[in-house]
Amino acid sequence: MSSEDSFLGIRCKNPIWKNENNSVRWGSTGDIPIPSDFDGDGKADIAIYRPSNGRWYIRFSQGEPSYLAPFRQTEGGHSYYAWGGQTGDIPLTADFDGDGKADIAIYRPSNNGWYILFSDNEPEG
Repeated sequence: MSSEDSFLGIRCKNPIWKNENNSVRWGSTGDIPIPSDFDGDGKADIAIYRPSNGRWYIRFSQGEPSYLAPFRQTEGGHSYYAWGGQTGDIPLTADFDGDGKADIAIYRPSNNGWYILFSDNEPEG
C-alpha cells in the first residue's frame, strides 16, 4: 500500500472508503480523510477535509448533529462545513469538551493558533 492509498491523515489518490460489507466514494484527490464520531453514536463517521477551500465534508452514520447545523453550507447539491482554509492549516478532530462527540479543529502553524468548533457550538480561537 502506498501513502497515496492510505488514510488517517494521509492524503489519498483514490478516495474510496471500504469495509467488508461495502465501499463508498467520498472525497477527491488531495483531500485529507479524518474519520471521527461527530454524532456521538460510537461509530466513526466518514469525513474529509479539503485543504484547497477549508471545507469539511462529513457522511454521518446517524444524521447531522445539531451543533454543526448552523455551519452547514450547500453548493452544487453537496453540504459542507467551512472551518479553516488558510494555506498550511492542519485539520484535527478530538473530543476536546468531553461530551462523546468529535469536535472539528484547525491548527494554524503561521500563528500557532488552535481554532476549535466545539460540539456545544461555542467557537473558540
